[in-house]
Amino acid sequence: MPQSLSPSRITELFSSNNAPLDPERATLNAVTLKGTEYLSVLQQRISTTRETLEALLEEQTRQIKDLADAKALLNPIRKLPKDVLIKIFTACIPSHIDDMIYAFPGEYDSLDTKNAPWVLSQVCARWRRATLATAKLWSCISL
Repeated sequence: MPQSLSPSRITELFSSNNAPLDPERATLNAVTLKGTEYLSVLQQRISTTRETLEALLEEQTRQIKDLADAKALLNPIRKLPKDVLIKIFTACIPSHIDDMIYAFPGEYDSLDTKNAPWVLSQVCARWRRATLATAKLWSCISL
């Protein structure tokens, strides 16, 4: 890239209305031509770098999703035997259900969709089958 004018000469030209001398004009024209070409090269490199960055970010997003999926599929709760699930589910309902029915009528209802066992039966098909197959979970109905 051609050498530009000295900083003091540029300041002098900017602080006056004088035109550059002919040799200075030739230098400035060369700087303008080369500078425009170099700017075009820089813009192309920036564009290519942005495309590369976007591709890498998309790949990162896919990798994050794949990793989360793999971790979710390997979650230990997926391997719990049905009898263990049922014990956990029965622990979610009041332990003295018969006492509750008489002491606090209407306080617990197995058909209440905001509590166990309904909430548990909505988690996945396996949990639904386990809750539906466990009569104890559905034994308290408040009318």
